[in-house]
Parts: sequence; C-alpha cells; structure tokens
Amino acid sequence: MSEIFHKICRDSWVFWNLPKIIWFNFRYLPFKQAYRLPIWLRKTHLLKCDGKIIIDAPKVFPGMIRLGTNNVSIYPDNGVCFKNRGTLIFKGRSHISNSSGISIAGGGKMVIGNHVAINASKLVCYEEICIEDSVMIGWESKIFDCDIHYVVDENSGTLYPNKGPITIGHHTWLCNNVTVTKNVSIPPNTIVASHSVVNKCLDVPEYSLVAGIPATLKKHGISWKY
Repeated sequence: MSEIFHKICRDSWVFWNLPKIIWFNFRYLPFKQAYRLPIWLRKTHLLKCDGKIIIDAPKVFPGMIRLGTNNVSIYPDNGVCFKNRGTLIFKGRSHISNSSGISIAGGGKMVIGNHVAINASKLVCYEEICIEDSVMIGWESKIFDCDIHYVVDENSGTLYPNKGPITIGHHTWLCNNVTVTKNVSIPPNTIVASHSVVNKCLDVPEYSLVAGIPATLKKHGISWKY
C-alpha cells in the first residue's frame, strides 16, 4: 500500500479522481490486480463500458495504465472518450492522453502493448487492432479497422466487407495525422510520416520511413527514439 500512496502523492490529480479509479479497477479487474489500482483515469468519459479489460503483464503496479493524462498541452484538457463493448488487453505500461478516443464494438478485440503512447488520437475497433510494444502514435492520428458503414453493389445488392484486422509492429512511430485503415499490417521499427494514409499491408523492411497517400517506402536504414 505504501507504493500506491507514494505514486499517488507524486500525481496530485489522482486524489480528485480516486473514487472513479477505485470503482473502475474493481469493476473490471480481478481483486489481485484491482487492489493495486493499475488503471488511473483523468477526465475520462465512460460510454457503454460493458466489455472486458484484461491486464496480461508480468508485473502489475499502480498507475501503469493512464487514461486522459494531460500530456498534449496544445489541446484542450478534455480527457478521453472511452467505450468498450468488446475486449481490451493491456500488455504493460501505456499512456492515452487527453483529446483521445477509444471505441471497441461488441466482438472487437484491442491489444495495447508495453510502453505504448497514444496522443490525441482516435481508435475504432470492430474486429481486431494489435498495437505491439514501444509504439508511439502522434497527434490526430486515426486507426479504424472498419468502415462503420457498408458499401453496397447497386446491381446485385452485395455488401462489401467493411472490417479487417490491423497490426502495428513494435517500435513503430505514427507521426501526426496518420490514418490507418482495415486489413493493414505495419512492420516493426517503421516510421510513418505525417499526413500519410496506410490502407494496405506495408511490404517494406524494418527500419523504414514510409510516406504519402497511400504510404510507400521513402527511405531505409533509419530508426527513431524518444
């Protein structure tokens, strides 16, 4: 308990949100994890959260997962919109900053790896989104594994498939205003430049920079760091 108190004292905003944090952790996690208060909420707007939350990590500790932190100072401090009717799996430490939104539909599964930062971005999951370890998602990016609506063939009445899985490989950086659509796999150690659209699997080697609409290989043999 002393570890929890110490961490809360370093982040005074936790005191004001403690009732919701306690309720949320004990509502969604088993007791052996919940009492450690691993998920902290700050200005989090909860919408239809009747799905599952699983923490699948070797160590569970206070505040390892933070929703709504005021990390992006140029945006209004309006927290996070959070809707989960499917399954959300955390693999370790992650921060989802203010002005972000997460929506998981019934039957959808989202996996968020260790050391993942999601900054003022929107994620919509109807099938499966897997974000591997050490991924950085920049401001105003959008990751949708579905089209929400259907496209219809007017002659036959056929509905075209409107969803498909997304995988973002470890240590990938999506710069600001990147869009990722359904049926996409991004290799590990990739940089996706600002305002790019990834609408198909990227057949590029690791340590690549891709850019454009649609995104294509621009440079190879580079990496990034915080």
